[in-house]
Amino acid sequence: MTPSEWKRLVSPVLGPEWRFTKLLAYCTPVGWVLHGVLADPSRSGGFYLERVHMPLYVPSTVLDLSWSERVGGGSFVWEDGADAAQAVADTAASIIGEVKEADCILIPPPGGADNVRMQEARAYGLVLEDSVTSAIEVLGRVCRYDANYDWERDMIARASEIRAMLVGNKVQDVLAMLAEWRSSTAAVLG
Repeated sequence: MTPSEWKRLVSPVLGPEWRFTKLLAYCTPVGWVLHGVLADPSRSGGFYLERVHMPLYVPSTVLDLSWSERVGGGSFVWEDGADAAQAVADTAASIIGEVKEADCILIPPPGGADNVRMQEARAYGLVLEDSVTSAIEVLGRVCRYDANYDWERDMIARASEIRAMLVGNKVQDVLAMLAEWRSSTAAVLG
């Protein structure tokens, strides 16, 4: 599926609060979390439909689908047509409902909260919700994680820096850093 085919399929079923970048339709205004619907091409033809939730306050250079869900199930492949358009419309309507209902800063981690990356994101979300003491405690768990890979060591270094700033009562500096990460992540995603 090309971006123009995607836009042709979903434009008629999305409201004015939706914008496009490549194969992603996203809800505006964009706050701390990106909410959208993604056409993820399948090698066998067709596409997977992803209900996207991505915290922008965690630095990233890619569209991170860790908090997202596949519509129709893990291996269901959609074809360009009325069924796919209806699935997009239904998914978009539920996303709009969620966004209007809550601030949507903290995203429930799919599959549980044991994943250390999910804990890092949760801690930053807690800072944004002014739950600094809870954020310090969660970041402590992240900092104790036994890293094996470079990306894990980078995550722990970030978490350690933010935790030290929070313990030092530099909450405004942390908020500024999270805002900077949000801006740079959003810019990378287009």
